[in-house]
Amino acid sequence: MIPEKIRSRIACPNCNALLDVQSSTAVCSSCASDFPIVADGTLPILFPSDTEFSAETFVGWERKTELGSKKKGYREKRRLPQTNVTDMDRDARNKFFESVGDGVILNLGAGERTILTGTEWIGFDIQPHANCEVVGDAHQLPFRDESFDAVHTVSVFEHLRKPWLAAAEIVRVLRPGGFLFCSVPFAYPIHGSPYDFFRYTPDGLLSIFEALEGEVFPARGPISSIGLYTERVADAVFPGKLGFAARWCTAWAIQPLKYLDPWLTKSNPDSATSFTILATKPI
Repeated sequence: MIPEKIRSRIACPNCNALLDVQSSTAVCSSCASDFPIVADGTLPILFPSDTEFSAETFVGWERKTELGSKKKGYREKRRLPQTNVTDMDRDARNKFFESVGDGVILNLGAGERTILTGTEWIGFDIQPHANCEVVGDAHQLPFRDESFDAVHTVSVFEHLRKPWLAAAEIVRVLRPGGFLFCSVPFAYPIHGSPYDFFRYTPDGLLSIFEALEGEVFPARGPISSIGLYTERVADAVFPGKLGFAARWCTAWAIQPLKYLDPWLTKSNPDSATSFTILATKPI
């Protein structure tokens, strides 16, 4: 059964009208669109009718692990070092959580590796996984107007085909005075292709979220990005397993230098290679 914290917030992605939620389907009270609810009636699949993604793909999906289960990522499985060791936007993140308090946060692009539990979070993503509570398209969020106290999204906006539409949707679902934490890359190798579309400068971030009052902070420094690109070079120069060995050795050799990133970005803010915007919706 869909928890009340979700049932009270979901809406038709086509027209934003209320949904009549049943055991295995949700029907729009206005346009009569219907949407499947999978995983024993716990996970609504709320794609708009004009999306490039198909709800039918996930009709048979079942939840095999508990909500909030951790899944190892590519680097962790292969014992590659962390790409970002200094957590440069930690102060912005702490300020975000302090501001939100016990409010309800929409985790847009929840991701399989992030552990987020408790009633204050609603995990939203483009496909089902252990940390997802609602499936849909970020360009047409299936939630009611002003239904969230905050939105949290990390490494998602580079994968959105029309990010300005998703930004407008975030503004719509935020309550007046609500908060946004959004982290995006500026210098980062192509990943998730063919769904990797954009990179962002501070001015670019402020532009797409111009309806909010925001401030941009450095989230990653230049050596962290140099490390990633150097790994790609090692992969390209050497074939097969030798390439991975070269990448692994290169990654660990550069790792200690990443601790210089905070000093470098403080000395020259333009050297930052990822950014975070912390913003508020005007009252």
